[in-house]
Amino acid sequence: MDWSRAKTILIIAFIVLNLFLGLQLNQLVKQQSDYVETEEISLAQLKQIAKKSRIQFPEEPDNTPTTLAAYKATVTPIRLAGWKKNELNGYSKTYATPPAFRNERELNRLLSREVPRFGDYELMESSRDKRIYMQHVKGRPILDAVLEVELAASSIKAIHVVHYDLSQSPTAEELMTYPSALYQVITNLNTKGPASITNPKLGYRAAYGGSKEEYILVPYWRFEVGNNWIYLNATKREAKEKMEIVPKQSIESKGKTP
Repeated sequence: MDWSRAKTILIIAFIVLNLFLGLQLNQLVKQQSDYVETEEISLAQLKQIAKKSRIQFPEEPDNTPTTLAAYKATVTPIRLAGWKKNELNGYSKTYATPPAFRNERELNRLLSREVPRFGDYELMESSRDKRIYMQHVKGRPILDAVLEVELAASSIKAIHVVHYDLSQSPTAEELMTYPSALYQVITNLNTKGPASITNPKLGYRAAYGGSKEEYILVPYWRFEVGNNWIYLNATKREAKEKMEIVPKQSIESKGKTP
């Protein structure tokens, strides 16, 4: 075999190899794109992506459903003495003489008396000077139906509350898978260093339903990353909706008077 012929064979082999590698790369890119389109990314694939991005994430919460009912909702009015509505559609009450309590049971008794529909809420956060509760529906939190109680020396300084009256929609929303939701978060975090995704919660957020007083409660995932909450529409039909990053403290001001 002469050198000219050998060189030709080598060039052809090199071109074929490049075409093969290009095809493989194209298939990989298309496959990753298809994960987003079809929401079929597996947990193993997600772990590979997270490892490369140096991002840790928690296991899927138990009993994660594949569908959730949507709800129509209106803000529950509070017409009792001392309560004032604000521009955020929440209600606030500040005490000139703060009612005192000695323990958590007495605090709950006070709140049951002071806050209409207090039984709809579950405690989410507790500190020396604050309690944060969220309204729940069938075991799922309404992430912006927040009851915040400001405390001082075992007394209630002020209460800020958002509550929704609900009516169920006739259709259920199909949800994206948990790995697909995490894929959206991981690929949109824009973090340059290690990060941890924690505290996953599947619940609802209120979206305007056509008028100022009407809302639609839409299924949402909420994740905690550092000092921020990450909100992501959990429905399959809105899988491409951009996630929202919200500083933690802003959720606590939902019901406060500006």
